[in-house]
Amino acid sequence: MELLIVIVIITILITGALFNYFQYKDQANLIKTALNYGKGCIVGAWYYCNKHPNERIVLSNIQECQNATFKGESIKVETEESYNCDGDTLPEGFTIKVYSSSSNFYYVKCTYNGISIFCTPKEK
Repeated sequence: MELLIVIVIITILITGALFNYFQYKDQANLIKTALNYGKGCIVGAWYYCNKHPNERIVLSNIQECQNATFKGESIKVETEESYNCDGDTLPEGFTIKVYSSSSNFYYVKCTYNGISIFCTPKEK
């Protein structure tokens, strides 16, 4: 009887460990691909504003922000709201979300703060 209880406890612990392992693996896959893609998109948007001052930022017009497939993963980029270029630069607070088909639990949120780009993984 004691052996059965020990086996049940070990099974529960292994199940929890496997779930955490798959979540960490999911987050690592997302970071590997989407983080770099998000930073590239913001740099592309900055370049777009430099060439099209005061215009509305449309991600589909920016090559670095277009939805793509990379190493078998589908990458999707979207903005949280509508943005216009601030003169010939990006507006402070310009934010995008990058989703990858390799991640079921996370996406990457990248924000331009006027000086640099910050990207962090977020839970869906």
